Amino acid sequence: MRRPMIFAVLLIACKGPPTDAELVGEYVIQYSYGQETLSLKAGGSYQQVFVSKEGNVLRNSGKWEMRARELLLRDAMDVDDGFGSFGDPSKRWDWWLVPERSGDKIVIAVNPDAPERYEKQR
Repeated sequence: MRRPMIFAVLLIACKGPPTDAELVGEYVIQYSYGQETLSLKAGGSYQQVFVSKEGNVLRNSGKWEMRARELLLRDAMDVDDGFGSFGDPSKRWDWWLVPERSGDKIVIAVNPDAPERYEKQR
């Protein structure tokens, strides 16, 4: 009984990081102060849309690329300050993230020390 389960876990672990084609899609992250949607598009463009709890909408777009195992978002909007509070969305910076597989989903952690993460919706 245990051997098939161990084999299944090893098989999933051996899949490696998501490919560029697998990364394309829409990701959502929920913060205490609002929700952000990150759309990674084929061809290397992305769009960020943040909606605050009050209903304010902020938008940003740029280019993305994979470098080895890391996802680079060029000129990303700073929504979170890294401490669980709203950041300064007027700031733009190159943001390095590590996408990974979590079971049958693709997730992208925004901070390895925080529980929030983007989860692929479609």
